[in-house]
Amino acid sequence: MKAENLEKLSKEGFNVPRFIVIESEKDIDLSFSNAELFAVRSSYCMEDSKNKSYAGQFETFLNVSRENIFDAVHKVRESYKINNSECGNKDSKIIIQEMIQSELSGILFTANPIGVMNEFVIVVGKGLGNHVVENKINTTTYHYNVDDRLYCYIRDEDSPLLKDEILKELIEKGKLIESIFADKMDIEFGIVGDTIYMLQARPITTISKNKLIILDNSNIVESYPGVSLPLTQSFVKEIYYSIFKSCVARICSNDKIREDLDGILKDMVEVVNGRIYYRINNWYSLLKLLPFNRKLIKVWRQMLGVQSSFIVYDKVEMGLTDKVNIYHSFLKSLWFSQKDMKILNEFFNTEMITAEFNLQSSNTIPELLGVYQKEIDRFISKWDITLINDLYTFIFTALSGKNNKKTLAEIKNLESLRPVKWINKLVDDFYTYGEDSEKFNTNLNNFILLYGDRCLGELKLETKTYQTNPELLLSYIKKQKIEENKEFSEEENKKQGFFAEKAKQGIYNREISRMNRSRLFGFARKLFLKTGSILYAQGHIDHPRDVFYLYNDEIGDESVDKRKRIKERKKEYERYEQMPGFHRLVFHEKVITKLDYLGVVHSVISENQLQGEGISDGIIEGEILVIHSPGVEIDTTDKIIVTRATDPGWVYLIRNCKGIIAEQGSLLSHTAIISRELKKPAVVGVKNATALLKNGEKVRINGLDGTIDLLGD
Repeated sequence: MKAENLEKLSKEGFNVPRFIVIESEKDIDLSFSNAELFAVRSSYCMEDSKNKSYAGQFETFLNVSRENIFDAVHKVRESYKINNSECGNKDSKIIIQEMIQSELSGILFTANPIGVMNEFVIVVGKGLGNHVVENKINTTTYHYNVDDRLYCYIRDEDSPLLKDEILKELIEKGKLIESIFADKMDIEFGIVGDTIYMLQARPITTISKNKLIILDNSNIVESYPGVSLPLTQSFVKEIYYSIFKSCVARICSNDKIREDLDGILKDMVEVVNGRIYYRINNWYSLLKLLPFNRKLIKVWRQMLGVQSSFIVYDKVEMGLTDKVNIYHSFLKSLWFSQKDMKILNEFFNTEMITAEFNLQSSNTIPELLGVYQKEIDRFISKWDITLINDLYTFIFTALSGKNNKKTLAEIKNLESLRPVKWINKLVDDFYTYGEDSEKFNTNLNNFILLYGDRCLGELKLETKTYQTNPELLLSYIKKQKIEENKEFSEEENKKQGFFAEKAKQGIYNREISRMNRSRLFGFARKLFLKTGSILYAQGHIDHPRDVFYLYNDEIGDESVDKRKRIKERKKEYERYEQMPGFHRLVFHEKVITKLDYLGVVHSVISENQLQGEGISDGIIEGEILVIHSPGVEIDTTDKIIVTRATDPGWVYLIRNCKGIIAEQGSLLSHTAIISRELKKPAVVGVKNATALLKNGEKVRINGLDGTIDLLGD
């Protein structure tokens, strides 16, 4: 197979050193080359096959002179016998190839052999490739994410770095070779000057395209940007499982199907390197149960900003009767979703008072954990209607037409904008009446009561919110200027057609539920902080906030050495903070939760004009401000924000900016909704924007067609 692969590469125009393939010593004829030195390689009949790879088991000789060719060929053939050849002499060939004196050599894997399918791994070292393969020299290892088009590298002492042009060429050649062979490939290469030689190519036999698991952080990265601590992770997994379990129960009455789906429901989200992702296979598995699922999945991807159209899912067997019943229940739920959302909102406002009372009345860890489970179960049992409302909103947004970037704006009394209106009023009161005035402090306390949980990173339990740390709000207000206050129109919504009106109603209810979700997470945050204070008082942890480094089932477990576990996790999560967070990871058979990606992130693309999806109309020019770690102290005044994604709390940063560029997002993301209401041009889905755009650069963004032009000086 090795010989056939080289022949195919040569025919496809790759730079392969000249070679011949022989079957025995009598076939040796070196007239094909004027070279003095050769490489003699095995090409065993079953070598590199899917069943048996035999990698490294047969002899290879480098720098073989013409007079020693016969002896080298003989030794390679003898190695077939020693290694229990199953082919005998039949089809057991030998390659004689011109020897390339590589300055750099390496191996390119078009999938990480440990099971990461959308990652190229390039290992490169100085000199000949056998030293790299045998791990005899220092090497540099590049990890390139195919979907993000970003890479980082891990470098040994004195190991070489590839030129940008060489790295790009290797990546492009790797993609092409993978497409030619329709397989994940292990490619050996040599570099002389700026010339790349392909020396070998074989399938990676330890992995296959079957049993893929796809993780994607589209949309969910808005809620959980960067690294999330263990308590948030376990809370989120529990919430997603419970909500989807309730939703399946709503539309499916067959116990057998519900039981079959339970394993899928437990893994709606996954965590890698402390970052939360959708396990998108499982979402597709559920969407496939619904009517018109092909079109529905397409709409769902578009509205969540999922950029890849590749679909993998587990098929759930069900009969015609079950299918009809599910379709009927789903369509019925869709029909009544807006009424049910109103009921949920009323339920939430009433029951949250009871939940807060129960929290205040509990003073031991068992009591607090009991309140936690009881109250969360009570809210989540009704929360599944928000999933139906999401689909309702997605469907009518898609039906509202191509001009929906304009028609979906100006939604009266949108819940997401209420905090901005309050902030404007608080800034006015601060400058008019003073920090110590009764009027200012009354309004400040009322804001905290209503919107104290709305902040940057509000769904990460470890976040310090205005509710738990009111001084953060006062600090933010002091930095605002009164002339920046803006009034919001209270006119009735403009009539925009049937579909647009339905979409706007869905958005309106969706934003209410998201605000309520923030309050529910705020309730959990206060409960766990109270639990942390008790653990601290009992001497189990060093600080009340250390509780966030525990999973929720560890808090009440007396057998867990909490102080030791927290210490270990703090070190682990410090490493995670230094690692890149790729938006999409594809695994073979199992999710690898810990990947070693230390190193600075780089991009392999460079463009003067970037393209994304325009989601808030308008054209604006301005200076770039790249935000990797958002904070309310950042001054965004008259800047064009560039970031990976936004969450609801970004409303405080968007309030003063000129426009927004985000790597991720969609027509219904918070970036879109808030930008449209604040009339800020915005473009999302701009790959590598945070790597390609630099602070201080001037750009022009078009929020309608999604173009971004670099203006230079």
